[in-house]
Amino acid sequence: MKGVLPIAALFTLQVSWAQAGDWSVPERDPPSLIVFAGAITEGDVNQLARIVTLFPTVSTVMLSSPGGNLGEGLALADLIDRLGLNTIVMSGLHCESACAVAFMGGKERIAQKGAIVGVHAPYRRRDKSPFAMLDGAGMMSRNVLNIEVRKYLTEFARKKGISTIVIDWMFASSQPAFTKKITAREGLRTGYFTRIVD
Repeated sequence: MKGVLPIAALFTLQVSWAQAGDWSVPERDPPSLIVFAGAITEGDVNQLARIVTLFPTVSTVMLSSPGGNLGEGLALADLIDRLGLNTIVMSGLHCESACAVAFMGGKERIAQKGAIVGVHAPYRRRDKSPFAMLDGAGMMSRNVLNIEVRKYLTEFARKKGISTIVIDWMFASSQPAFTKKITAREGLRTGYFTRIVD
């Protein structure tokens, strides 16, 4: 059945966060899974679009990332949603910050028991000050930008059937040091996760 992920066929990744993330397609014929591991950076949306064009049988994106560029995370969520792909985070792997935003795009949003998914408010990389989102925003004030991103995420969450409580958690946690980890129970209750698997 299309869209159902063979969990037993997945593998464990050893991830280094020092570099930009890598996209890979495990050797299967035909492939059903794309793996992303590392920091989300500009260009990841284009890479995902190219991979899906080359491998149209892909139905699921496995994410393992500490986060990265918020704008790219938002665009990844949108593309994943438009393509009707599922998202999954495996046990022992992290999907936080911009990755947790990208994860929201999944048709099915699957977490394996032991997966670590966390949200916090966007911040400017330079000084880690809260509510100074999206580098290169020009003259737009921090507060206006904060309101616009929160509004966009709230609308996107509603569209995906995710409670806006998740967005409240995100914006209550102002820096990565205060990341809100989403438990399996919380994720299911809020619709952030559609399924927890062993």
